[in-house]
Amino acid sequence: METTCPAPPTLPWTSRPAVRPYGPERTACWTLAARPTAALTAARLTEARLRAWRLRTPDTGTTPASPAPASAARLLAAQLVAAALATGAGAVRLTVTEEDGLLRLEAEHDGPRPATPDAPLLDRLACCWGATGPATWCELPA
Repeated sequence: METTCPAPPTLPWTSRPAVRPYGPERTACWTLAARPTAALTAARLTEARLRAWRLRTPDTGTTPASPAPASAARLLAAQLVAAALATGAGAVRLTVTEEDGLLRLEAEHDGPRPATPDAPLLDRLACCWGATGPATWCELPA
């Protein structure tokens, strides 16, 4: 189910590929089919990847005011995927990246209209979020 992220695009003004600001060991991508379990699958895959990266999880001691990144990321991944699928998308590509203390989640879909995620949830758990074309993203402290 997990796939390798595509190679970075070649920049138009050079023949060299664009340099990613992160290593492949800190990027995970999955393509999820439009199924009733897709949001739950996204949550589970995200949590498993963050555990593999050894980011703080609920059982490593965090305060209620500062939920563990894995807990918040699990909720946000599910929300981004559910919102993308609500557009009528046939599939959603979820990308999770950890770089310089920030965790970024991005859901890109092939649906006919932009995704509209739960803004209050994103405002509460993410430090920033937005949408660009068919992609909705958010970032939170790792």
